[in-house]
Amino acid sequence: MHARPLFCLMLGLATACSHPDAFAYTAPDVGPYGTGSDVLLTFNPMNYWPTATADGSGVIYAFVDESEAAVPPVTQFELAQSHIHRCIGELPVAGGTRHWEYCDNRPVNADSLSSFTAFAMDSAGRLLYAEAVTPRRFPFDTSRSALWLADSATPFRRTFLARLPITLADSTVNWIGGLQWTGPSSFIALGQQMLYAGHGINQSAVDTIFHGQVLIAGVITGAGATLTAIPGTAGASGFAVAENGASVVFTRRDSTMLFKVPVAGGAATTITVTPRPFMQLTGVSCRGATCVVSLGPLTLWRSNTEPAPPTGTGGFELRRVSLPGGDATTILSRSTVLSSPVLTPAGDVIAQVGALYGRFQTFGGFSVGLHLYKGLVQ
Repeated sequence: MHARPLFCLMLGLATACSHPDAFAYTAPDVGPYGTGSDVLLTFNPMNYWPTATADGSGVIYAFVDESEAAVPPVTQFELAQSHIHRCIGELPVAGGTRHWEYCDNRPVNADSLSSFTAFAMDSAGRLLYAEAVTPRRFPFDTSRSALWLADSATPFRRTFLARLPITLADSTVNWIGGLQWTGPSSFIALGQQMLYAGHGINQSAVDTIFHGQVLIAGVITGAGATLTAIPGTAGASGFAVAENGASVVFTRRDSTMLFKVPVAGGAATTITVTPRPFMQLTGVSCRGATCVVSLGPLTLWRSNTEPAPPTGTGGFELRRVSLPGGDATTILSRSTVLSSPVLTPAGDVIAQVGALYGRFQTFGGFSVGLHLYKGLVQ
């Protein structure tokens, strides 16, 4: 995949930049900022929700526009809001220079914040993404979420696909938490419900909670996108397309099982990922019949009426899972939160490291980065 022209995107002057070759890039590349088996890829305070480009050559991820730190917060909640992800960036899958970024921080939008909640880039550079917007200093309104399609070379010129919330089968979806292309005009999305929850003595600390609802099959048409629930995927909290597009695997909250259905849906088969009880699976990535799953002893938010389940013990892990047999092996252990793994064609794994709980729960005030772990999958 060719890189996008970063200098035009940073200026936001899509009409002022010439694109005889839409994906030409002239800036020199810089290699990874480290060697060894564990390489820190990103250095901003918050970099998270990585996903591979369709051809596997890059990883795109959400990151904080550091200029937002200059906005004086009034409360902890407003501070968290000022650091909601406003940019999407792309790195080479082996690390190095950020080739491309999309930050909708144009002056006309100075009174608002945009949150890119999910994104996918195909091999032609088409960017499919979900965006939520809000007036600055206010919580994100789930009625202002939408799906968009754009050429990554000119991302401000975009095509509207669908508005949220929507009701699919018996699930109400107001948030898209993951996207993956499955064809030239088709994709799969993770449908969620997003809500805010206070905690602490005076409820002043606020978490953003994501409840998995269902996986969504999307088809892009001349009139937008048609969205349908994939049968057998109710409660999905994360997913990956596997077995060369024949199946989709997904996780569920409060389960140590990995679920697999045909890509069109159907009865799910299950694979036990870990023998450790009371673990949360915080992400999955697959290439062919091999998957990598992140997990850990997380205590997720519960309402006052829900009984709190027992909490697991020990550290956080990445585990390799083979399909269809289900053999699962620990390939990495850490004391910090691991989530949102990306399995690369070379057998390396990029993972989100830090206090955000993947697609389950996020907070403000934590440092989160992306690490490249080399040679984990042979």
